Amino acid sequence: MMPTEVVRGVWVTTGEVSTPGSRHPQDVSYARHMLAWRAKEFLAGRAVLRALIAHVEPNAATAGILLGPNGKPALSEWPSLGINVSHDGDVVAACVSAQGPVGIDVQDPSDRTEAAWIWTAQEACVKAEGSGIRGMPRTVDVRPYSTTGTWKAYRWLMLRHLSAIPLSCAWRQQ
Repeated sequence: MMPTEVVRGVWVTTGEVSTPGSRHPQDVSYARHMLAWRAKEFLAGRAVLRALIAHVEPNAATAGILLGPNGKPALSEWPSLGINVSHDGDVVAACVSAQGPVGIDVQDPSDRTEAAWIWTAQEACVKAEGSGIRGMPRTVDVRPYSTTGTWKAYRWLMLRHLSAIPLSCAWRQQ
C-alpha cells in the first residue's frame, strides 16, 4: 500500500517483513538485543514507519524514536507527531498523525475473519491510548461488519476499502 491519508492528518502504509530493515543507528542498536526473527520484524517495521514519517514530515525522518510505557513509540524531537507500528505474520503496518496520538493494528494475512477485523480496531484503540494490551482491547465496543466508531476520546476506522487483510487505525478526536 502506498502512503494513504485515511482521514485528514492521519496517514497509513503497509509493507512486508521482507522489506529491507531500517539502518537508523538507534533502530539497529535496539535490534541487537533481540532474537533474529524478532529483530527482522522490528527493523522492517521501523523501515516502513520511517518511510511514512519522511512522507508526512520529512524533517522528522531521522528523529529518535522513544518507547513510552507499554512500548508506545514516540518521536523524541516531534512530540506532536503521533506514530505507531504493527506487525503480524509477514506484514507490517505504520501510521502517522499530525494531530497527536494514533494506533494501528494489522493481523496475519491468512486470518481474514470478521473476528480478526474486530481485533484490529480494538487493538488500534488501546495502542492509540498508549495502554496497549493492559487497556483490555476486548472491552472496546466494535460491532461485526462495522467500519468506523468511537471509543473514549478516540475514533477508529477499519481500512476495508484499502486492504484485503485486517487493518485498522485509531486516532484522538479533535
